[in-house]
Amino acid sequence: MPAIGLLLLLITKSNWLVGDSEAEIMRQLQAKLASGGKNATYAVVGNAQTLLFMLALAAVLLGLFAAAYEIVKERPIYLRERMVNLRLVPYLFSKVSVLGAFALVQCMLLLLVVCLKVKMPADGVLMPAMLEMYLTLLIGAIASIMLGLLISALVPNTNTVIYAMLILLFLQIIFAGVVFDLPPAADRLSVLTLTRWTMEGLGVSANMEYLNSLTRTSFQPDPVTQVISYTVEKPAENWKPVEVVTVTETIPVTVQPGIVQTVPISVPKVIQHEMVTTTEVVTHSETITPELQVIYSKREFDIDYTRSARHLACDWLIMIIFGVASGVGTIIVLRSKDVR
Repeated sequence: MPAIGLLLLLITKSNWLVGDSEAEIMRQLQAKLASGGKNATYAVVGNAQTLLFMLALAAVLLGLFAAAYEIVKERPIYLRERMVNLRLVPYLFSKVSVLGAFALVQCMLLLLVVCLKVKMPADGVLMPAMLEMYLTLLIGAIASIMLGLLISALVPNTNTVIYAMLILLFLQIIFAGVVFDLPPAADRLSVLTLTRWTMEGLGVSANMEYLNSLTRTSFQPDPVTQVISYTVEKPAENWKPVEVVTVTETIPVTVQPGIVQTVPISVPKVIQHEMVTTTEVVTHSETITPELQVIYSKREFDIDYTRSARHLACDWLIMIIFGVASGVGTIIVLRSKDVR
């Protein structure tokens, strides 16, 4: 499990389970647009779901492969001891206790290694998020141990274990509701996979609803250029508001006492003209740059990540019931093989 955690560190980023602040999100979007892109999308929830799926799958496969050979490999010894005084419940408990202790340590190491790079959310719905995620992984691993013991009791020999495990492996991956969008019929089948319920528990603790709300797309619409034409009135080119002309006027002049004579003289005169207007069509182009647009869109999931204490408790309870049912099935199968 720690090795799986180290492999995950090669591809994960620190913000996958907590997201970024609003200011940082807008900075990233603007940086992408400034580099020449027409649009930019911020979506961390898909990566978060992939990371949680790998954690859930690792825990489930740990339990399955650890327990798949436990009964079938020692069947001759079991049958001999069973004929003497071996009881089924203590025998099954001995297997679960050892494998469960192994899973307890391995799940803890897996989370600790992932925490070296990935920031974990602080608060869960019942307790600190990391503790909730650890309990979810542990319960899922123990339930898968019980399922692995059931497979080990069912198969006729060790050679067929690997084929049964391959079928279970693909069931856990295909019908988990993460890799593929499940149609209604397949969605009903996914309730029989431990990865589905482990994923739900991890997603509730990691607050996938909040991470999904951070999803947004920013785009800068292209500038819009529009040609505008309008009619204006303006003075005619040959219109003059005022004009100065020279006119001849006669003025009386006394040339001798008692003799008055009129004399013509030239004087300037200002003539005002009424305005003469003409109409002209004026055309020019106007370029408008729209504001930056941000569209908030949430991703649709096949898995229910409703964040509530009741939902998380139900996920845990379903996995516990799954494990108990597998244990009961193992006892029934072993009892049916008793030598009469």
